Amino acid sequence: MARPSTPSIHNIEPDDLSASLIPGKLVSVAFCDDRHGYVGLLYPAGATDRERLENLLAIAARMRQAALDLIAALADAPQARLHTSDGRVAPLPDAAPLHGTTTTAVTA
Repeated sequence: MARPSTPSIHNIEPDDLSASLIPGKLVSVAFCDDRHGYVGLLYPAGATDRERLENLLAIAARMRQAALDLIAALADAPQARLHTSDGRVAPLPDAAPLHGTTTTAVTA
């Protein structure tokens, strides 16, 4: 479980993620940025590669659901939405597909 003292990672975009697999040892997701290189690593729990990969997929699914919940909350509270410079309400993002991402898997 994450600890409260863990530093936060800011301004991550889809292209800032890379996944690595060392068979039988670990699965990791690296968060990178242009200025600092690696800014954080995520190591899913599990005793086997399959368990680690299943946990990684579950983590991604929960993050996706949390984002969809936030979008729904903003849709229900228009006053909380951001406005464009001309005063119009900015449109909410569409749900991202679960395929066609730019995240790459690398085996070591």
